[in-house]
Amino acid sequence: WTRLNATTVPIPSNALPQLIATHDGAVWVSSQEHLLRIAPDGSTQPWQGPQPPMQITALRKDAQARLWIVTTRGVFVSTEGSMPQPAIFDDDAPGIEHAYGIWPAPDGNLWLSRDGTLWRLDAVPPDHRTLPAPQLSSAGIVLDLLFATDGTVWVMTLRDGVHRLNRARVDLLGHADGIGGNNVYGVS
Repeated sequence: WTRLNATTVPIPSNALPQLIATHDGAVWVSSQEHLLRIAPDGSTQPWQGPQPPMQITALRKDAQARLWIVTTRGVFVSTEGSMPQPAIFDDDAPGIEHAYGIWPAPDGNLWLSRDGTLWRLDAVPPDHRTLPAPQLSSAGIVLDLLFATDGTVWVMTLRDGVHRLNRARVDLLGHADGIGGNNVYGVS
Protein backbone atom coordinates (compact mmCIF):
# COMPACT_ATOMS: atom_id res chain seq x y z
CA TRP A 1 0.00 0.00 0.00
CA THR A 2 1.14 3.52 -0.73
CA ARG A 3 -0.40 6.56 0.85
CA LEU A 4 -0.87 9.38 -1.63
CA ASN A 5 -1.24 12.90 -0.39
CA ALA A 6 -0.84 16.45 -1.69
CA THR A 7 2.85 16.55 -0.77
CA THR A 8 3.77 13.42 -2.81
CA VAL A 9 1.45 13.75 -5.84
CA PRO A 10 -0.97 16.38 -7.15
CA ILE A 11 -3.99 14.63 -5.66
CA PRO A 12 -7.26 16.58 -5.76
CA SER A 13 -7.68 18.75 -2.70
CA ASN A 14 -11.47 18.59 -2.48
CA ALA A 15 -13.51 15.66 -1.18
CA LEU A 16 -13.30 12.55 -3.38
CA PRO A 17 -16.80 11.86 -4.66
CA GLN A 18 -15.75 9.45 -7.46
CA LEU A 19 -13.37 6.49 -7.52
CA ILE A 20 -13.29 3.86 -10.25
CA ALA A 21 -10.90 1.10 -11.32
CA THR A 22 -10.42 0.39 -15.02
CA HIS A 23 -9.57 -2.85 -16.84
CA ASP A 24 -5.89 -1.86 -17.14
CA GLY A 25 -5.54 -1.83 -13.33
CA ALA A 26 -5.51 1.94 -12.99
CA VAL A 27 -7.63 3.83 -10.50
CA TRP A 28 -9.22 7.16 -11.43
CA VAL A 29 -10.01 9.60 -8.61
CA SER A 30 -12.07 12.73 -9.04
CA SER A 31 -13.05 15.66 -6.95
CA GLN A 32 -15.12 18.64 -7.91
CA GLU A 33 -12.64 20.07 -10.45
CA HIS A 34 -9.82 17.51 -10.67
CA LEU A 35 -9.23 14.10 -12.17
CA LEU A 36 -6.22 11.93 -11.38
CA ARG A 37 -5.20 8.59 -12.92
CA ILE A 38 -3.14 6.32 -10.65
CA ALA A 39 -1.40 3.60 -12.69
CA PRO A 40 -0.80 0.08 -11.32
CA ASP A 41 2.88 0.98 -10.75
CA GLY A 42 1.81 3.91 -8.52
CA SER A 43 2.66 6.67 -10.99
CA THR A 44 0.10 9.44 -11.22
CA GLN A 45 -1.16 11.54 -14.09
CA PRO A 46 -3.52 14.49 -13.53
CA TRP A 47 -5.93 15.51 -16.28
CA GLN A 48 -4.27 18.56 -17.75
CA GLY A 49 -4.72 20.44 -20.96
CA PRO A 50 -6.67 23.27 -22.54
CA GLN A 51 -10.05 21.81 -21.48
CA PRO A 52 -10.15 21.40 -17.70
CA PRO A 53 -12.95 19.09 -16.61
CA MET A 54 -14.86 21.61 -14.52
CA GLN A 55 -17.25 19.86 -12.16
CA ILE A 56 -17.02 16.08 -12.53
CA THR A 57 -20.36 14.50 -11.77
CA ALA A 58 -19.81 10.84 -12.70
CA LEU A 59 -17.25 8.26 -13.78
CA ARG A 60 -18.60 5.23 -15.64
CA LYS A 61 -17.17 2.18 -17.44
CA ASP A 62 -18.80 0.54 -20.44
CA ALA A 63 -18.63 -2.94 -22.02
CA GLN A 64 -15.84 -1.83 -24.37
CA ALA A 65 -13.61 -0.94 -21.37
CA ARG A 66 -13.90 2.80 -22.01
CA LEU A 67 -14.02 5.23 -19.12
CA TRP A 68 -16.64 7.96 -19.45
CA ILE A 69 -16.10 11.21 -17.55
CA VAL A 70 -19.26 13.25 -17.10
CA THR A 71 -18.72 16.94 -16.36
CA THR A 72 -20.77 20.13 -16.44
CA ARG A 73 -18.99 20.99 -19.72
CA GLY A 74 -19.71 17.77 -21.57
CA VAL A 75 -18.91 14.09 -21.70
CA PHE A 76 -15.34 12.91 -22.19
CA VAL A 77 -13.93 9.44 -22.86
CA SER A 78 -10.67 7.67 -22.06
CA THR A 79 -9.62 4.52 -23.90
CA GLU A 80 -6.78 2.27 -22.80
CA GLY A 81 -5.55 4.67 -20.11
CA SER A 82 -5.35 7.73 -22.38
CA MET A 83 -6.10 11.20 -21.11
CA PRO A 84 -9.79 12.02 -21.65
CA GLN A 85 -10.90 13.42 -24.99
CA PRO A 86 -14.18 15.18 -25.81
CA ALA A 87 -16.74 12.55 -26.78
CA ILE A 88 -20.13 14.22 -26.73
CA PHE A 89 -21.15 17.83 -26.09
CA ASP A 90 -17.79 19.52 -25.79
CA ASP A 91 -19.12 22.79 -24.33
CA ASP A 92 -16.23 25.19 -24.59
CA ALA A 93 -18.23 28.38 -24.04
CA PRO A 94 -17.33 29.88 -20.64
CA GLY A 95 -20.10 30.01 -18.07
CA ILE A 96 -22.32 27.45 -19.79
CA GLU A 97 -23.02 24.43 -17.63
CA HIS A 98 -25.51 21.64 -18.16
CA ALA A 99 -26.60 18.54 -16.28
CA TYR A 100 -25.13 15.60 -18.20
CA GLY A 101 -25.34 11.90 -17.52
CA ILE A 102 -24.25 8.69 -19.22
CA TRP A 103 -25.28 5.14 -18.39
CA PRO A 104 -23.98 1.93 -19.99
CA ALA A 105 -26.99 -0.36 -20.52
CA PRO A 106 -26.92 -4.17 -20.12
CA ASP A 107 -27.32 -4.54 -23.92
CA GLY A 108 -24.07 -2.61 -24.53
CA ASN A 109 -25.70 0.64 -25.63
CA LEU A 110 -25.04 3.98 -23.97
CA TRP A 111 -27.77 6.25 -22.71
CA LEU A 112 -26.83 9.94 -22.62
CA SER A 113 -28.67 12.87 -21.08
CA ARG A 114 -28.26 16.61 -21.29
CA ASP A 115 -30.58 18.39 -18.91
CA GLY A 116 -34.00 16.85 -19.73
CA THR A 117 -33.17 15.20 -23.06
CA LEU A 118 -32.24 11.52 -23.23
CA TRP A 119 -30.62 9.62 -26.13
CA ARG A 120 -29.87 5.93 -26.72
CA LEU A 121 -26.60 5.48 -28.59
CA ASP A 122 -25.65 2.29 -30.41
CA ALA A 123 -22.17 3.77 -30.92
CA VAL A 124 -20.37 7.01 -30.17
CA PRO A 125 -21.12 9.44 -33.00
CA PRO A 126 -18.01 10.34 -35.04
CA ASP A 127 -18.94 14.02 -34.75
CA HIS A 128 -19.42 14.42 -31.02
CA ARG A 129 -21.96 17.21 -31.53
CA THR A 130 -24.32 15.20 -33.77
CA LEU A 131 -26.75 12.83 -32.08
CA PRO A 132 -29.73 10.75 -33.20
CA ALA A 133 -33.32 11.72 -32.36
CA PRO A 134 -33.88 11.67 -28.58
CA GLN A 135 -35.81 8.92 -26.82
CA LEU A 136 -37.22 11.38 -24.28
CA SER A 137 -37.56 15.13 -23.86
CA SER A 138 -38.47 15.96 -20.27
CA ALA A 139 -39.35 19.28 -18.70
CA GLY A 140 -37.04 18.32 -15.82
CA ILE A 141 -33.43 17.20 -15.49
CA VAL A 142 -32.56 13.52 -15.90
CA LEU A 143 -30.88 12.33 -12.69
CA ASP A 144 -30.63 8.56 -12.99
CA LEU A 145 -31.68 5.53 -15.03
CA LEU A 146 -32.66 2.02 -14.04
CA PHE A 147 -32.61 -0.80 -16.60
CA ALA A 148 -35.20 -3.50 -15.83
CA THR A 149 -34.76 -7.10 -16.95
CA ASP A 150 -37.82 -6.85 -19.26
CA GLY A 151 -36.19 -4.03 -21.29
CA THR A 152 -38.00 -1.18 -19.55
CA VAL A 153 -35.91 1.90 -18.84
CA TRP A 154 -36.94 3.91 -15.79
CA VAL A 155 -35.89 7.57 -15.93
CA MET A 156 -35.74 9.56 -12.69
CA THR A 157 -35.93 13.33 -13.06
CA LEU A 158 -35.77 16.46 -11.04
CA ARG A 159 -39.08 18.37 -11.44
CA ASP A 160 -40.72 15.94 -13.91
CA GLY A 161 -41.41 12.67 -12.07
CA VAL A 162 -40.50 9.20 -13.32
CA HIS A 163 -40.70 8.23 -16.97
CA ARG A 164 -41.15 4.60 -18.00
CA LEU A 165 -39.84 3.79 -21.50
CA ASN A 166 -40.88 0.44 -22.88
CA ARG A 167 -41.17 -0.61 -26.54
CA ALA A 168 -41.42 2.95 -27.91
CA ARG A 169 -44.03 3.89 -25.29
CA VAL A 170 -43.38 6.58 -22.69
CA ASP A 171 -45.43 6.78 -19.49
CA LEU A 172 -45.04 9.61 -16.98
CA LEU A 173 -45.57 9.00 -13.28
CA GLY A 174 -45.68 12.25 -11.36
CA HIS A 175 -47.46 14.27 -8.72
CA ALA A 176 -50.88 12.80 -9.61
CA ASP A 177 -49.42 9.31 -9.03
CA GLY A 178 -48.19 10.13 -5.53
CA ILE A 179 -44.73 11.51 -6.31
CA GLY A 180 -44.61 14.71 -4.28
CA GLY A 181 -43.08 17.66 -6.09
CA ASN A 182 -42.20 15.47 -9.11
CA ASN A 183 -38.63 15.14 -7.78
CA VAL A 184 -37.21 11.60 -7.96
CA TYR A 185 -33.62 11.04 -6.91
CA GLY A 186 -33.33 7.28 -7.37
CA VAL A 187 -35.10 3.96 -7.61
CA SER A 188 -33.99 0.38 -7.18
